[in-house]
Amino acid sequence: MFTRHLTSTAVFEPEELALLQLVFDAACRQRGLEKNTAAAVSVASHIFDLIQMGVRDEHQLMSMLGCTPNGKDGAFTDGNAVHSTACDSR
Repeated sequence: MFTRHLTSTAVFEPEELALLQLVFDAACRQRGLEKNTAAAVSVASHIFDLIQMGVRDEHQLMSMLGCTPNGKDGAFTDGNAVHSTACDSR
């Protein structure tokens, strides 16, 4: 999904791409969005805007997307599983 939205000047390390995908998947899942919809593209665009502003922390990205953790440890993810979170539909 993200490779279609990259500009020729965007350079991301594999770890950063994995983070982008993780945050995108979690935000879409919590909003009940299919990944190939206009709403999901809007989420991806917002994530890229945040990344371009220098935000690289998963928790900060999720919070800035309007998602809040529901796990006792404050985590949004646990390995590959996503904790139940609430996200504003921005």
